[in-house]
Amino acid sequence: MEHKIFNGSSDRDHQLETGVSLHREGRFDEAKAWYQKILKIHPRDPVALHLLGVLMHQTGDVDSGIELMHQAIQVKPEYVDAHNNLANAYAAVKNYALAETHYQEALRLNPVHAQAQANLGKILLEQDRLPEAEQAFRSAIITSPSYPEAHNNLGVVLKRQGHLNQAIFSYQAAIKARPDYAEAHNNLGNAKKEMGQAKEAVHHYQRAVFISPHYAEARNNLGSAFADLGNLEEARQLFQQTLELVPRHPRALENLGSVLLRQGKADEALEILQRAVEQNPLSAQAKISLGQCLD
Repeated sequence: MEHKIFNGSSDRDHQLETGVSLHREGRFDEAKAWYQKILKIHPRDPVALHLLGVLMHQTGDVDSGIELMHQAIQVKPEYVDAHNNLANAYAAVKNYALAETHYQEALRLNPVHAQAQANLGKILLEQDRLPEAEQAFRSAIITSPSYPEAHNNLGVVLKRQGHLNQAIFSYQAAIKARPDYAEAHNNLGNAKKEMGQAKEAVHHYQRAVFISPHYAEARNNLGSAFADLGNLEEARQLFQQTLELVPRHPRALENLGSVLLRQGKADEALEILQRAVEQNPLSAQAKISLGQCLD
């Protein structure tokens, strides 16, 4: 959450700082009460409107959040952080056109706003506009060289473009900036696995799972890497753990069925693979494995 306190009465500034402190601590109801207290006296206070809008968005009332941030911008059109956070709210409901409009306006007002650059990159990536997304993430990195999310997302773009070695470099840069970045470790593991470096992939998947034990995708990927290395029992346990976290995880179902089949447990594999096909009827591999069970 970004904000700037504009000069005003000392009482209002104190109230704003109190609300912001509560907001950052996750004490949303208390923060909301402080913002509303300010707005009762100063109904056009742009900072209070903006911060209350951010809070409403964070607590699930996206429409109210959007309306409040629009009000903040009407009062202070050059309010960069309000444009950025309003764009975040539009991005959350997949209104990418309006999100892009407000990210671009934030960047027009402040061309070196790293968050707006990276956030713009994310919605361009969501739309598969890869060259534009790459440019946005690179701009964010130029502005803020140790921005871990920008490095990680640049890696995602580069991998999709087929530049695997460059993607690895970006994931490594993200991890250097934030060693406990579970998503970057998982993504680096995927890239290493794709290059046939299963042991290195295992290391990064293990780091991701250690950092974030409920990270189902990393746990499933770790199981897949172990299966590639022939460690079937470890793989089976990891796929089962993934399904405890996400019972309908289609790839974990498919992977578990394949491992059970390799272990000679055809009856168990049959049940799991039938569930896998139900979850993902288009999975050719699940259907092939299911057919092997029935042979």
